[in-house]
Amino acid sequence: MKTSLLSELISYSDNRKYIRMITCTDDLNCIPIKVSEAFCIVLRCYDFQLYGFEIIPISSIKEIRYTETCYFFEKVIKAENDICTIQSPNSMNAENWEEIFAFFEKTKEIIIIDIGIADCVNVGRVLTRTDSELEMQCVSPSGIWNQGTWTERYDNISSVQFRNSYTKMFSKYAKEGNEG
Repeated sequence: MKTSLLSELISYSDNRKYIRMITCTDDLNCIPIKVSEAFCIVLRCYDFQLYGFEIIPISSIKEIRYTETCYFFEKVIKAENDICTIQSPNSMNAENWEEIFAFFEKTKEIIIIDIGIADCVNVGRVLTRTDSELEMQCVSPSGIWNQGTWTERYDNISSVQFRNSYTKMFSKYAKEGNEG
């Protein structure tokens, strides 16, 4: 990762700037919230609304842009949304995947794991983790918790989403087993 790109990300994070981020798997409209040497936690934005958080490996970031359009969107988003009230994951250690997943194991939050394959994500809670992989209990698209577990190596993970409308609705409505 170029030092200049990391410096830019830190500056955008410190100033809560709305940017366009191009990664290996996605194009994001976002506000960087927290930056480490290895990861960037962003607040995603859609249609002038704050959507939720995503953790992106720094190594997957190809480009970041701050254009006149970004400036306009930032102005509208800050006028229409109280960014200060967003529950930011400040206590999360974003130095490596193991520390990130330790946070989610402790909080029991529902998260979305993207492994960089189109239409292939896993939604669920972290059960355990090691220095190289995590084990999750996943919830099906129909809102039923799977009986088994899913394991994934960290090096296959392209991003983690959390505290968005999707994870909030699954937290609220997913049922254990065959509950109705």
